[in-house]
Amino acid sequence: MRQLFDIAGMSCAACAARVEKAVRHLPAVKQANVNLLHNLLQVEYDAAQLSSSQIEQAVAQAGYGARVHTAQTQRAQGADQTQRLQRRFIYSLVSLVPLVYLTMGAMGRWPGCAWGRQFPEVLSWVQFLLACPIMWWNRIFFTRGIKQLIHAGPTMDSLVALGGGACMLSGIVGLACVRLGQCAAGGPFYFESAAMIVTLVTLGKWLEARAKAKTVVSLQALVQLLPATACVLRNGQELRVALEQVRLQEVLLIRQGERVAADGVIVQGACAVDESSLTGESLPQDKQAGDTLSAGTLLSSGSVQLQVTRVGADTTLARLVSLVQEASSSKAPIAQLADRVSAVFVPVVLGIAFITWIGWLIGGADTAFALSCAVSVLVIACPCALGLATPTAITVGMGLAAKQGVLFKSAQVLEKAQDVRCVVLDKTGTVTTGQMQVIRIEPAAGIEKETLLRAAVSVEYASSHPLARALMAYAQTKNITPLPTSNFTAVPGRGVWALQGQTRLAGGNAAWMQELEISFPHAQQTVAQAAHLGATPLFFAQGEHALG
Repeated sequence: MRQLFDIAGMSCAACAARVEKAVRHLPAVKQANVNLLHNLLQVEYDAAQLSSSQIEQAVAQAGYGARVHTAQTQRAQGADQTQRLQRRFIYSLVSLVPLVYLTMGAMGRWPGCAWGRQFPEVLSWVQFLLACPIMWWNRIFFTRGIKQLIHAGPTMDSLVALGGGACMLSGIVGLACVRLGQCAAGGPFYFESAAMIVTLVTLGKWLEARAKAKTVVSLQALVQLLPATACVLRNGQELRVALEQVRLQEVLLIRQGERVAADGVIVQGACAVDESSLTGESLPQDKQAGDTLSAGTLLSSGSVQLQVTRVGADTTLARLVSLVQEASSSKAPIAQLADRVSAVFVPVVLGIAFITWIGWLIGGADTAFALSCAVSVLVIACPCALGLATPTAITVGMGLAAKQGVLFKSAQVLEKAQDVRCVVLDKTGTVTTGQMQVIRIEPAAGIEKETLLRAAVSVEYASSHPLARALMAYAQTKNITPLPTSNFTAVPGRGVWALQGQTRLAGGNAAWMQELEISFPHAQQTVAQAAHLGATPLFFAQGEHALG
């Protein structure tokens, strides 16, 4: 079976690689992929030999948290994380600005900083006191980074913890030396460097979290196609209940302008339904008793009673969302290459920093300078662009495609799409603006175009069908006003009719005209030409006579 888990504590590609490695070592696990942007782990395993709790335990032993994924927890965690990072950055910035100003101002003779040169020890203690709250607000870098070091799996947080911690520790040792009289009070203490490191990384994390939130907007837009409530017929009464309370085999009442809450079969009524959210087809489809409706589609006209056959995760829309999530969690070949590099990235950086420190000491530099060079290596290497850029591109690409109705089965397919040179579509009318437009008017013999158009907008005036709205919009550009009508009636799948005085006006498809026994010359030829153009012909009549 396949299952998604929410992962807590990941901060970089090295974290993702460590979680994947911990789960893949479990027996009966066929595949494990981490989506760093969504903080999701997708595991394919044999449920007869392994349970979800064992997977959660393996992730916990690797130093992270895991629990079975739900859409509600993901949305809540994403919003909460962004807000926490924003607060951390703002709080840090409030202390960082005066800290940097005082530190740099004392060296650059900035206004209000002259006392720092006269009382260097006091300035050092002020710097320490300003840096302490910044380090406390960003202590997660140290708790998480040191924890990963203990687990022999250093991550980007480990680099931040080592870099910022080395600067802070160097300053504290310097202050102790001053108090003991073993060194001068004006020496460099690096408190501003430690504070700057964690503040800038926090800024990066905040911007990254905002970017993550934007990449899942399209996925949430699919989920939001479902209404929050549904009208259920129970014991002959209409009850408005939460979507989660809808049960199988219940009958839903769905009216014009409402979205379908669950998959089901129409047991009574007829309607025109907009299925563009699922199929991309902008023309509403006529449905009647016995036809099926899918959750998330929109009733353009009519009203129906729908017997529920699938709810929740079993609906077509839910499976569509799951497909997009699984595809964005899969690994493209380029992403797999990035993961292999990221897995050794942090240990290599730590080795380079150590070699830098030893190299400067051997070269005769003092300990403080050698340490600052090693810290520089750690800090510069902190942004994990290599491990983040590829999954970001994949997730954003799939999210934007899903928003436009294009689905990819896997990230590998998305990467191969760059070689596509020809696209073949299986039906007409799919790649359009989604808005109907009048493209041609053909009046019958002896009928003026204006007469035909006025009759058409008069009979369609009370209709909410997209074709009727397109006709009304066209008539407005021609300054055609409708005539008053009465007894408007819509026949789903056929057309409409109304009375203008005592005369019947009718409009609809060719089948509707046949039922009304109205003869249209060359009707079949007109239908064939319209099909060739991907258009929809509408026929109009007055009384027993064809108008065009």
